[in-house]
Amino acid sequence: MILYKSIIFITVYLLVFTGCSFSKFKQEVKSQFKQIKQEIKSDFSKEKTNTLNLPSRQNIGTIVSLESSIFSQKNIKKGFYGPYADSSDIPFGLFFLHKYDPNKKVVLFIHGISGSPTQFSYIINNLNKTKFQPLIAFYPSGFRLEKLGNYLNTLLIQLQKKLHFQKISIVAHSMGGLVSKSIINNQIESSNLMINKFISISTPWGGHKAANFGVKYTPIVIPVWNDIARGSEFLKDMHKTSFPKEIKHFLLFGFKGKSLTADGNSDGVISLKSQLKLSIQNKATIVRGYNENHTSILINRDLSNFINKTIKKNN
Repeated sequence: MILYKSIIFITVYLLVFTGCSFSKFKQEVKSQFKQIKQEIKSDFSKEKTNTLNLPSRQNIGTIVSLESSIFSQKNIKKGFYGPYADSSDIPFGLFFLHKYDPNKKVVLFIHGISGSPTQFSYIINNLNKTKFQPLIAFYPSGFRLEKLGNYLNTLLIQLQKKLHFQKISIVAHSMGGLVSKSIINNQIESSNLMINKFISISTPWGGHKAANFGVKYTPIVIPVWNDIARGSEFLKDMHKTSFPKEIKHFLLFGFKGKSLTADGNSDGVISLKSQLKLSIQNKATIVRGYNENHTSILINRDLSNFINKTIKKNN
């Protein structure tokens, strides 16, 4: 019964946070319950989540297509349950969509919780390929954010040593913005800043209250909830380090939709209060809003054009 209640909450959380239709709830619960019974490990303790390691299998600059089976729903789910399920067979990492061209600027795309690079398909397809080279991240989104930031930053460093590119831009959606800030903080600490433009889209800078509920009441706690919960130690520590002047931050947000899990106005998933956390908003180069929900914002033409124009500029 405890396990089943946890599955119900986890499923509701995923449907809400990823903007899925609630009509799929019953079917999704059954699917998640069957899968997690087969794949989940027996240790659900909150203490255990702090010591879990990311899968060792990695890709660093491998060429794939956005239609690759690597980004299947099965792999996305296993990545979300990663700390408890066996996700060692999934090739996470950083992927190019085309052979690396040193004459093009690298643009790294980082998805959010229970997401994948395919969510950026519209933006990537409209990216000026004569000037920019997409690099896509795929990672197990259920792990602690500090671990994910360290993981992706390590892969970036290895890729930079191999290809010798200089500055890159990052485009991140939802929780991917928090992962990106963790990467940036890592680079600040190591004095190896390779990012000069950061575009965050619908990021919960102030956390998400559904994660607080999950941490407090759910027997099975997905580790990342500890970090995206409002007032978490991760968020407090992350915000202590400001964006350096070398990085221009463009804060994009949506304001269309209502949510039972977000306080006040929201994009249907993340509250405006969280997207527009004052300390982040005040430091941003540009703050720009769109009449879109949490997922439709990624297929907004004006947003796509804005990204092209923004990363094209030399300053």
